[in-house]
Parts: sequence; C-alpha cells; structure tokens
Amino acid sequence: MILKSKNKVDGWSTRVFNLNEVYSEMDEAALLDRKFLAAIKKSIDDNGMLWPPIVWSQDTFLTYYEEQPRRQDPNKAVETDLKYRCAIGNNRFNYAKENGYSKIECIYVPKWQDKDTALKITQMEYCVDF
Repeated sequence: MILKSKNKVDGWSTRVFNLNEVYSEMDEAALLDRKFLAAIKKSIDDNGMLWPPIVWSQDTFLTYYEEQPRRQDPNKAVETDLKYRCAIGNNRFNYAKENGYSKIECIYVPKWQDKDTALKITQMEYCVDF
C-alpha cells in the first residue's frame, strides 16, 4: 500500500520509496506527545497526505552534516546503512509505518541546498490546536 501525496510539486519529481529503504526518525518529544500524534493521524486520515516528504541520499546528508553542523539534531543517528534519508517529513513516515503502508511518495532532492528550496513550496502552516 502506498501513502500518496495529494499535491505534486512543480519542478520536482515525485518518487515512491519503500519505507524500509529510507532512514526516518521522529523527535523524541513528538513521539511522547499523544495529542500531537493524534492530531497528525487525524489530519492525514481526514485530508490525506497534503505534501510529499523530502528525501535525500545518505551521502547528501553527510555533506550537509559537514557543511551545516549547527542545523543538526544531535539525537538522530548520523550513520545508517540505508541509501536514503528523510530530510523533511519524519512525521509522515511515522504515520505510514503506523498505519500499514509499505511505500510513500516523496520528493527526491539530489543536493542539500535543494531541500530548503523544496521546503518553501511544501511548507505547511500549522494551525492545529494540540
């Protein structure tokens, strides 16, 4: 089963990834916040996944890690055996895993600088009352 995005992003190709080929990890605070998790589930259940997560290669992430150390989450693994890594959208990956999906539509960005460009297009305004 594929978690599909309702919106496509002009200028970016959408690819389907197996959940087990992409490293993704939610922040511990988000995992412990039941209201947050329930709000994400309700949003995707009611509206679908509005925007695809952004994925890059592990090699691209390592370049980003070296060049942008202040932007890193120290609680997430740096090294992984997986070829791909979720740059933006770990909550959507978690939703897919928790709800029986095996694949997810994503935007693949080849350079780390592309992440911020794609994010500007897909960034959502959060107005959920947690």
